[in-house]
Amino acid sequence: MADTSTQSIVAVFDVSVQGISLPKGVVKLLGDYLAGRLATCDQFKVVPRYQVKERLAIEKTSSHKDCYDQSCQIELGKALAADRSLSTIVMKLGSVCEVSSSLYDLRTETTVKAAAVEGLCTDDGLRKSMQTVVVQLCNSTAPPTGVQMVPAAASQAEAPQNKPASFGKPEDMNIKPLDFADIAGLAPLYNSRENLYKAIPVLENLINATDDDDPSRPEYIARLAQVCWDLARSTTDQVEKDRLTGTTIDLYKAIIEKYPKYSLVDEVLCNQSKTFVLAGRGDLAFQYLAQLIRSYPNSSYVPDALQLLGDYYFGQNDFDGALKLYSEAELFKQSTSYGLAAHRKAWCQFRMGDIEAARAQIAKVIDYAQSPAGRVCGYSDLLLQRSREFQNALSSGSSR
Repeated sequence: MADTSTQSIVAVFDVSVQGISLPKGVVKLLGDYLAGRLATCDQFKVVPRYQVKERLAIEKTSSHKDCYDQSCQIELGKALAADRSLSTIVMKLGSVCEVSSSLYDLRTETTVKAAAVEGLCTDDGLRKSMQTVVVQLCNSTAPPTGVQMVPAAASQAEAPQNKPASFGKPEDMNIKPLDFADIAGLAPLYNSRENLYKAIPVLENLINATDDDDPSRPEYIARLAQVCWDLARSTTDQVEKDRLTGTTIDLYKAIIEKYPKYSLVDEVLCNQSKTFVLAGRGDLAFQYLAQLIRSYPNSSYVPDALQLLGDYYFGQNDFDGALKLYSEAELFKQSTSYGLAAHRKAWCQFRMGDIEAARAQIAKVIDYAQSPAGRVCGYSDLLLQRSREFQNALSSGSSR
């Protein structure tokens, strides 16, 4: 249990949006999402959102203006008996959106902690940026800005020098293509393993106390699945990993089968597919990926599904089929899976013997990894490193 005597009471205010037009409903959801995520941190207790909204409504009635400036939020925070207030801005800068949050001490009226991250301007991109901001606010050891990329030991400066490649046989290449498992390990945990384990019985109790037809039930199940998956991917104990992975699969399966009208079922299908892929069962992931693309063609998760289906065909040595799927995934340039699909497309071209096309494609990937759009994908450093290794191997092989 957290020591409640040391917890800060935080009033989370509505998100201020600048340089981009977002529906009011989306802005409200972002604020609620941020408050919910922050409440999972041991050091914070969050003022219920309805109380904040009631005070905001009173303030707007008397002043006829929204409460986005620091002085207004500090006064309202004090009125809510909070000792901290959280102010968040979403600002569009070029082709990316920066999410920045400042935590104010209401007694001293000074900033005690801040976090900022750049990401995509889509609903899903903003949600992921919010997650990263919360990681930084909850964890004092988190980087001050930006999303977590590749560990320093794997940076380009320390990238191993590869021996020249021979094009006689593809297996003579002493490097391998970047894959989903490589980048999945870069995603930060949103809480400590101890706190994740504590969340399991809480969520289980909520699920058991909720009627089957309650719309909150699939949401609770999805949260429990995410907790189990975070624990599975962060342990080195294979027995524990297998157990937690199996639980994750069962929970997602329950949502898919019992709650097909759940508003985030496309996300569940994608997560179920990724769980199977990382468990080494791409064959079982196939049906869920196909269902996602067939049933939800306009979903923001379609690019991920196309990329993962491409991986499945690549693993079956069907490089022509994989190439077509990666090419489709490449059409979604704002997707975080774009760089991975483009990288693996170059490998398809290489395995099919089209070396010139592979060289041109991997050069495009390197440019992308160093661009503003590439830097916010979450794995640009590793993408750049592995793409340069491949480019060097292609150049070395051509001189033989």
